[in-house]
Amino acid sequence: MTKKSSSKRMSMSEIRAKWKALGDKAKQKYIEKAKLSSEAYKEQKVKVDPQENSKETFITRTQLKTACDIIRNLEPQQVESVKAMGFGGLLRLKCTRLDRKLCEQLVSKFDPVSLCLYVHGKSPIITLLDVHHILGLPCEGKRVILKGNISEIPPLCETHCVGAQGSIPLRHLENHVRNTEDNDDNFKVAFVLFIMWAVLCPTSELGVNRPFLHAVKDVSSISELNWSQFVLDFLAKGIQKYQDG
Repeated sequence: MTKKSSSKRMSMSEIRAKWKALGDKAKQKYIEKAKLSSEAYKEQKVKVDPQENSKETFITRTQLKTACDIIRNLEPQQVESVKAMGFGGLLRLKCTRLDRKLCEQLVSKFDPVSLCLYVHGKSPIITLLDVHHILGLPCEGKRVILKGNISEIPPLCETHCVGAQGSIPLRHLENHVRNTEDNDDNFKVAFVLFIMWAVLCPTSELGVNRPFLHAVKDVSSISELNWSQFVLDFLAKGIQKYQDG
């Protein structure tokens, strides 16, 4: 019988730092193990009864179609504000449907520690530059921090209807962006929160968690944050949680 480790679980930043500190030979050992695991999964998948595997288990509240519709109907001054915040790359978003089966396959072949994606005998490492090139998000600047003094965000909580569970209803953010022609700070905060939760960092939750308000409490510094790194870290952490069950 294998004993469960009683040691404290490392954070993603600690795991990544440890990975970067390894030499090429040591990294290769883990890469080979991941390849073997991937092959084992592939063999196991072939043996699964299609009836048993028919139930969809990959759940996310991604709202690509809604996001595309919102982006398409932005006023010219709002488009300029989105660009100024560093989210201009998303103005080209055209995809309105998420292939969940493909996503589930890709998730099963992604190593959230080494950030390697094992497909077709190759193992490219996903980097923040990949996120930048695909989504057009800033890949330099300060890290996005979701912690801070709670006394700094009551005005945002009030403006964006933070509920009893400490979350902002996604529908509220959608309606706010749809129903205003302004490009003021309230629009900017609502747009960033909506696009992060509906497209870039979706979960199975119905609302945006209150800590996200700390990332947008200073609207003037939104463009100075490394959103590509944040999205990549969020992806790796989410996949790790999904794979752990």
